[in-house]
Amino acid sequence: MGVACADGREGGSPSVVKGFERDIEELGRELRGGLGAADIRQLHATEWAGRLCTLLGLATAWIVPNPISIFLIAQGKMARFFIGHHVLHGAYDRVPGIPERFTRKKFGRGARRFVDWLDWWDLEDWSYTHNQLHHPFTQSPMDADLMPPRPDRPLPAFLGYALFAFATLTWKFSYYAPRMHRERVDRDRGIVRRTPHQMSAADVLDPREAAVRQLWLRDYLPFVAITIALPTAAAALIAPWAAWSVLVNIVLAELLHNAQTFICIRPSHCAGDIPLFENVYGSREDFFLQSVLGTVNYPGGGRFQDFLHGWTNYQIEHHLWPTLPLHRYRCARPRVMAICARHGVPYRQGSVFLRFIKAARLFAEVDSQTTYTTAQSLEVLRRETSGTHPASDFAAPPALSAKTV
Repeated sequence: MGVACADGREGGSPSVVKGFERDIEELGRELRGGLGAADIRQLHATEWAGRLCTLLGLATAWIVPNPISIFLIAQGKMARFFIGHHVLHGAYDRVPGIPERFTRKKFGRGARRFVDWLDWWDLEDWSYTHNQLHHPFTQSPMDADLMPPRPDRPLPAFLGYALFAFATLTWKFSYYAPRMHRERVDRDRGIVRRTPHQMSAADVLDPREAAVRQLWLRDYLPFVAITIALPTAAAALIAPWAAWSVLVNIVLAELLHNAQTFICIRPSHCAGDIPLFENVYGSREDFFLQSVLGTVNYPGGGRFQDFLHGWTNYQIEHHLWPTLPLHRYRCARPRVMAICARHGVPYRQGSVFLRFIKAARLFAEVDSQTTYTTAQSLEVLRRETSGTHPASDFAAPPALSAKTV
């Protein structure tokens, strides 16, 4: 990032939207003010909701394969996923009175990995790839979350859709865990690239590669042993049918969790109507604009809807302020919408399922994304969304308070 200018901008680049950066910065300071007991209560409530879902799901999984157990186990995974996601951003590091286990220094470290967030990946891989290769580079060439085209191996659209369905159900272990591990291994080896690593089957299946062996032994094996094999073995003490029932419920819950997280996460950045950016941001204003223009939100709602989305229905707000406690995004949304409306910056949101269809079309290469500068993408989206965000829709947004957090 460049040197700060007299007006608060960095790098000396001219302002694209006068006053937008100032208003977003002021709102960010307000949102970060008054962190405390309310944020801790909300975090504990989310954690215990997830634990209760897991407990009830496993307690009923031995009876018969059933959608209730599958759903509950999947929601327990969802809670751990998004608590871990925000904690590893440092969202709670500065909350007064926060238990140390909810800080980056402690969360998931050593044996706490098996308590806090046992998943298909090592948490250091996640922190590097998500926090350092996605957020700072969103929609630019180094973004590790892009869905790149396959010019060297084009596929018929129907095969593209089939692969997309497979990715939806398996993305955590078939793609993202090996992708993140490869990115960190390459960083540790001193490999410097201008674009993310291009994945291949060898990144998952070639045992001759030390990184692949580590992926399976350090990440996959403990996850499968503790979350799948151990409950199945415990159920076998009841009856063979109970073991089979638990195994089916847990495996289907894992597939549902993969689908739920994929559907909530990928379509907010990956669709033919979402621009790519030529370069990483050159100023704070650029960063704020790219965060808004390169993201599409899902409609907000109450706590249950937020939980099911994993708070990805506030992706724009999350990209503007990645280190905010997750429950503050709901009260931030109308304020951000008002600022965008005032400055003519398109703030877009749509049904998660319609956005999922758009992401599928991109993956199948029926649609494609276009690369622009920040200023060009602003003008293109202004034309495409002309008249859809009148300022009157967002007048008099609510002020922040402990009750709205």
